[in-house]
Amino acid sequence: MTHDIHQEHQIDIWDQRKETVSEEKIRKFMQKRAIKDEDYPLIAELCLYSRSFICEHPHNVFNLSKERSAQEVQAILTHAPDRTRRLYEILLHFAEQYHWSVGHGLVRFLEEK
Repeated sequence: MTHDIHQEHQIDIWDQRKETVSEEKIRKFMQKRAIKDEDYPLIAELCLYSRSFICEHPHNVFNLSKERSAQEVQAILTHAPDRTRRLYEILLHFAEQYHWSVGHGLVRFLEEK
């Protein structure tokens, strides 16, 4: 059975943000980074994580690893607790599907939301 990254998941309520990021802001980011429409739900899902959660976990992954970011995220996934697994699965998707710089930009977008 293949894993579909676009399958919906629930995020622990402890990590959910009280305010939301507008669809317009997400779409603008996607257009700037040439991200396909099919990946909108993944970014919207990431926007549910709190800013502090994003800063605590993937903050330096793309910044420090650059071209090796996908391998770094895969290594993190091998021992990631359930609490962070989905976050890193989605970030791995963006690193593999697009480019490490898109993953870097996505993390910065989530930190600034």
